[in-house]
Formats: sequence, C-alpha cells, structure tokens
Amino acid sequence: MAEMLKFGTDLSFYERLEDKKDAEDLAGRIEVYQTARKNIGDKEKEVYLRLADLYKCAELFDTSVKYLYKYLDRASNKEETVTAYTLLGNGYYYLGNDKVSNYYFNKAFVLGGALDPDLIDDSVLEFFTKNKDKAADYKIVYPPEDVDYNDILDEAKDLFIAGNLKESFALYEQVPEKSPFYAEARSEMAVAEFLHGDAEKGINLARESYRADPENVFAACNLSSMFYSKGDYVNARKYYDKAMAIESDNLEDIFKKAMASCEEKEHKKALELLAILLDDKPYDTHYTFLSGMAYLNLGNLTAAREYFHAAYALKPFDAVYKYYVKLTDEKIKLNLDGKPNDYPYFTQLPEKETDKRVKLISKLAEKTPRELNLKLKDSEVSDAILWAFSAGDSEVQKTSVYILAAAGGKYNKVIKDLLIEVGVSDYIKRIILTVLVINGVGGKVGLVIGNIYQKIKIPALSEEFPDEFLYAYAGCVSVLAPVGVDNFSKLVKAASNVYEAVKTSKERVDGAMLSALMCCKSGYPIVSGTNETAKLFRVKKDRLEKFLCEFFNGDNESGFSESGTTDRQDENS
Repeated sequence: MAEMLKFGTDLSFYERLEDKKDAEDLAGRIEVYQTARKNIGDKEKEVYLRLADLYKCAELFDTSVKYLYKYLDRASNKEETVTAYTLLGNGYYYLGNDKVSNYYFNKAFVLGGALDPDLIDDSVLEFFTKNKDKAADYKIVYPPEDVDYNDILDEAKDLFIAGNLKESFALYEQVPEKSPFYAEARSEMAVAEFLHGDAEKGINLARESYRADPENVFAACNLSSMFYSKGDYVNARKYYDKAMAIESDNLEDIFKKAMASCEEKEHKKALELLAILLDDKPYDTHYTFLSGMAYLNLGNLTAAREYFHAAYALKPFDAVYKYYVKLTDEKIKLNLDGKPNDYPYFTQLPEKETDKRVKLISKLAEKTPRELNLKLKDSEVSDAILWAFSAGDSEVQKTSVYILAAAGGKYNKVIKDLLIEVGVSDYIKRIILTVLVINGVGGKVGLVIGNIYQKIKIPALSEEFPDEFLYAYAGCVSVLAPVGVDNFSKLVKAASNVYEAVKTSKERVDGAMLSALMCCKSGYPIVSGTNETAKLFRVKKDRLEKFLCEFFNGDNESGFSESGTTDRQDENS
C-alpha cells in the first residue's frame, strides 16, 4: 500500500483507499488521510476536515481541533468558514472549554444565521435544547452535603492549570468537610502544592484527603507518588499497596493505579491496568505509548514497537513517538530482545537524546542560509526541529524559529503554519510574527492565540529603516496582533511618523519605547490610552507621555538610541 499511496494526486484516490478499510478501523483510515495530507494537503483542504472528523471519532479531540484550524485557515468562502467554526465549537465542547466552544458557536451563528444541526453531535445538541429551568432561578438552597461541586472543582482545576494558584485554592476551600467532594478537593490541592514546591504541605493535604476517604484511589496514589519523589520508598510502597487494594471500576482510578504502577516499576501490573483503559479508549495515544514503555522496560521489544508504532501512526507529527519507534527498531536489529530496560514513563526523550538535539540546534544557529538548507534535508536535523516544537523548551523553540527563518524560501511557509498550531505557545507565536516582519515576509496568515483564530495581514514597510527601528516595528506587530488587530495600515503610517519625529534628535529611546510610540500614534481602539499601551510594551507611562508631548506637540529634539537600554520598564517596578 505504501508504494501505491505515492501516486495519489487527488482526494478521490484516497477515498477509494479508505473504502477498502473496515469502517471500525479508525487507525487505518487515519493513516490513509495522513498520507493524503503529506501528498495533497495544500491542494485539497477537505483532507483536514476528514482527519478532524476521524480524530473526533477516535476521541482525540485535541488533534481534531488541530486539523480544524488548518481547514479554517484555508477556507475560501462563507460556507466553509461556518462549517469550521461550528465544528470547532463542537471540538472545544468535548475538550471541556465552554468559553471557547461558545465563542465558535456564536461566530458560526452570526455568520451563518443558524447552527447546522447536522454538524453538531447529539450530545452537544442536547446541551442546547435541554430544559431551560434552572434551580438558581428559584434560589433553591441545598444543605452542604447535597451540593454538586463538580463545576467548582472543574473551574478550580482550570485556574490551577492557568497558574492562578490563589484563586484556585479559594474555590477548593469552598467545598465543606461534610461534602462527598471534600476528599477530591483536598487531593487536587495536594497535587497543586506539591507541584509548586511545598512537598510537606502537599503530603499533609493528601493525608487529609486519604483520612476523609480511605477508599479514595486518587489520594492513596498521590501519597505513593509524593513519597517516591522524596525518596521515601518505604512509605511510597505502603500507599501503593493500599491503592492497589482498593476495588474500583472508575477509569480515573484505574489510570491513577496504572501511573503508580509505572512509578513503582511494576510493569506487568501497569500493562494489566492500561489494557482496561485501552479497551475503553482504543485510540488514546497516551495509554498506547505508556503500554509501549512498559513492554520496553520488560524487554519485549516486538510488543513495544507495536504500541509505539500505533501511537506514531495516529500522531505522525509527534517527535517523541517517532524516536521510540526508531529506538526499538535499532534494539531489535542488535538482538537485544528480552533484555530489561529502565526508561522513565514520561512522554519525553531520554536525557542524553535531549542534550544531543539541543546541541545540534545550537550548532545549526551558526550556519549560513545555504548551509542550513542543506542541513535541514537531513532526517536527524529535521527530527530535531520537529522535536523542538513538540517537546522542547521555549529557548530551543525560539532558536529553531530563527534557524527556519534564516533558511528562508519554503521554510517561511513552515513557520507561518506554526502560527495556527495549538501546541505552540503564544510567546513563540509572537517571536514568529516579529521574525516574519523583520524578514519582510508579508501576506495574509492565520493566527491562533488563546485558542481564538484570526486572519491578519503581515504589514511590510515601504521604505528602508535602521535595524533598531525595524525591530521595534516588528515588536509592535507581534504585540498588537494577539490582542485583535488584524489590519495594520494605520500602524505603517504611524511608524513613518514616529521615524520622522525622532530620526534627527539626540534623545535616547529604546526599542520598547519606539514600539509604544508607534502604537499610540496608530490609534487602535483596542489599546485605550497610554496606560494600557505602557503595560503592553512594558515601558513607564510617564516617560511615554513625555515622549509623546516632546515628539508630537513641541519642538522635535528627540531620537532613538543605537544601544537601546534606558526605557524598558523594570520588571520589579
């Protein structure tokens, strides 16, 4: 089949291949359209729609959303756009993000005049059409032990993930001791404290949770994990055994037991528990990967490769999955089957391999554009770049952006595509926007910031400016685009005005202040006044107002500095 797939030039070819697959074989159907994506994705955008639907059926909603953004970015008419918005609303509903879900449903409704029920799953439709009466309207007061705290716990968890620990804890504290949700609230608080560096407080809260409900698998596993992280293997084993002794068919409990088994290196037990989870969600790549790790650590390389390949086939853009497929292939060639291993169960590369890729990327940053174009054709190099954007830290990702930008040509499209990737942070997307502007790469691009899609036109300056000024302009674009500015014609004019005002003067003005001045002179309503502008660009409000007065309301005796070190706001001020 692999040879045949190379000759597919249109969607119908892959549709015929899909028809030969069993309807229940989601993995096989996904593989067909992943091949189609590589071969004809930019010619036939419906490929992304097919992939989004298949991943939704596989309950891999995060990946489904990934391909919906690609479809939306290539939509060429209102009907396609409304379809994408509606399906994104659907996807975020399943991801539990009601705010973003409502945003896209509303976009679809406003643009299309109605929501197409054929595009909305039955469960989501039920969400819209269920009984309108709400207990809150009648001010019904329940005793504490009868209140359903699920919504509060979900909100608290979201706040914790977003880094708002204080607000998160305030919600957890609302759950009274008499409530059946108390143990869960304490368990989640325990994890939060432990992850934020207060191990003792985390352990004490986990103990509170366990005492409140000794049949709470979550609490017992938390205690086992926390003691293990501290090196207290006696207590870790004690609570691990307690967790394993608790009978539960709750899938979340089974997952906690599986992770505890991984940590305790009880690989066979982990496989037993992961099999239950995979029976419920056969296409969950995380469960599949963990099963592969368990077999790898047991020394069963054939089985390990099977699971790693299954995860990679579903997510061929995942660098970690790809690495472990290659690793098991190499070990099999070396006849190492049956030899136990000791790999961590985290979805990451081994430390040595991580260091190797970081060093490789650092060396690439020293190459000329011609050398980069040659190097990027090497599979080891392209794997390192792929890994950087899927699992590397922000500094490695930033360096990788600079490498791709320096290589230019077709790689400009690669970094543009990163702007709509949900797995790429907003910080890196701002870096990408800055680089595109500096390199003079214009045109319309899609941008996803905070899960919200927008189309922006990257503005190019019509005249030559000094490097520092160009960087300031690019920095202004990278700040304004994420807050909703999609037409930069006013900014282009403002940049020229600022340049004319400061080019002959001696006053020192750094890049951040130049960006702030451009923003103020452009007059975008989304940035209301000097106070908001000063916050956006991290400059001092009084100095911004001083420069605005001097440059545009008085004699022009100010200019920009070459060094640019004086006007950036102290982070501690």
